[in-house]
Amino acid sequence: MTSSSSDNTVSSKKPGKGLPIDPWLLVILIIAFSIRLYGITAPLVDFSSWRQVDTASIARNFAEHEFNILHPQLEYDGPGPNYGQLEFQITTFIIAILFKIGGVSDVLARIVPVFFFTGAVLFLYLLVKRYTDRLTANLAALIFAILPMGVFYGRAVQPEAAMLFFGIASLFYFSVWCEKQDRRSFSLAAVAGALSVLAKLPNIFLFIPVLAIAWDRFGGRTMKNWWIIIYYAIILGVTTVFFVYSSWLVSHFGSHYDYHNYAKPTIITGKFVSNVTAKHVIPQMLTAITSPEGTGYFSKFLPAALTPVGIILLLIGLIPFRVGFREHRLKPFYAWAGAMLLYAITIAAVIRIDYYLVPLLPIAAFFMARSLGLLLKYKATWAIAAILAGVIGYQSYQAVSSLYKQDSSLYKFGIELKGILRPHEPVILGSYNPAILYYSGHRGWRSNNLSLDSFEFLRSHGAGYYVPLNSAKERELLLYLKDHYKLHTTKSGCGYFDLKDQVH
Repeated sequence: MTSSSSDNTVSSKKPGKGLPIDPWLLVILIIAFSIRLYGITAPLVDFSSWRQVDTASIARNFAEHEFNILHPQLEYDGPGPNYGQLEFQITTFIIAILFKIGGVSDVLARIVPVFFFTGAVLFLYLLVKRYTDRLTANLAALIFAILPMGVFYGRAVQPEAAMLFFGIASLFYFSVWCEKQDRRSFSLAAVAGALSVLAKLPNIFLFIPVLAIAWDRFGGRTMKNWWIIIYYAIILGVTTVFFVYSSWLVSHFGSHYDYHNYAKPTIITGKFVSNVTAKHVIPQMLTAITSPEGTGYFSKFLPAALTPVGIILLLIGLIPFRVGFREHRLKPFYAWAGAMLLYAITIAAVIRIDYYLVPLLPIAAFFMARSLGLLLKYKATWAIAAILAGVIGYQSYQAVSSLYKQDSSLYKFGIELKGILRPHEPVILGSYNPAILYYSGHRGWRSNNLSLDSFEFLRSHGAGYYVPLNSAKERELLLYLKDHYKLHTTKSGCGYFDLKDQVH
């Protein structure tokens, strides 16, 4: 039993002209948006607190210090400016605009990725529908909306949601351009493609499915098409210029403090992209997947990202069954899957942070949807498909429920210090997690095993407070501080040293 001929070809509707009237899609978009509102008012001290606080602090520095999207600053590594060589700050700059309008707020910070992720769900539907059918498109959108890692990181204050939005949008508009070859679609594809790579550099792997989409339309003439060459040149050119500029900015105007040894100032702390690429990714990209750490990473986080049942459906969906629609229309999706496999082996296996699996979610959702779609084409298997979809939802809930747990002590301590500390005086924080700096409204330095020499160096350069959190690792320093400075205690029982309040 096969689908109608209209499902086997690219939609006869004029693409890019408004949105399809699909009540199921509207329901899915409402679900996608609504489930990400859970915990929308919560402080940024749940799972991935460090990364979320970093993102929010960049937005606040835009709003309160330097409203320049090309000058992102963090709270740590000195009193400022603390420029960083980071991704292009799309999410944070939008948050900064909201901060200027409504004041600094965790709700305003969280709502931006929620909108971006909901938009990504919409574009996945539109892209899948162009190549398959409405059923598969709806299933892909629904699964994408409820996969556990997407549920959490679709409302976390991080750039992942924007990365997905622009990445999927670029594939959709490029496919539209391949059919229509109009300037509007090309412009949208190029802008979305550039923003997707700028939002998160690993999105460069989407060049592979882009090429497959072009090959699907132009065949052997693909590499002779100047517009395709221009598309690649625009994205590579913009990306290169941006990261070269951001490296130059940090080198000439960045922080002079190296957290490994503050007493030996240097300018390396802000070159995050260059340092991670040169020191970690390039040396390990061909071997990380075979290491115990690499295999352990995937065995731990893939089920948390895709759910166990989802992984089974994904593997089944990858089998090239000739059922439902013409399989040659799926070549771009297989190319996308291959690109994400290559990305996972060379990048994610090296960095081994859970949210580095987020780029896999949309293409995994498509092949899971393909499996369920094949079942739904036969009435006898509808119940099985419904049960499997329900199990994915339940396993997703199990996977994300613990991630919302708050480390309220960091938040409360930060808020307490905000009302106590002298404004604008840098703080030495005995932890690498910058949450207390963010919620106290202070810049400063982080430490995990600060030497006495480094402490004296920072104090001589304006540090006004020391907040111990890793007392076991900095025992020698704490003994010195107790002999020379008064230890103050907040109402919640947290302590801090006022470096201008010496013991006589």
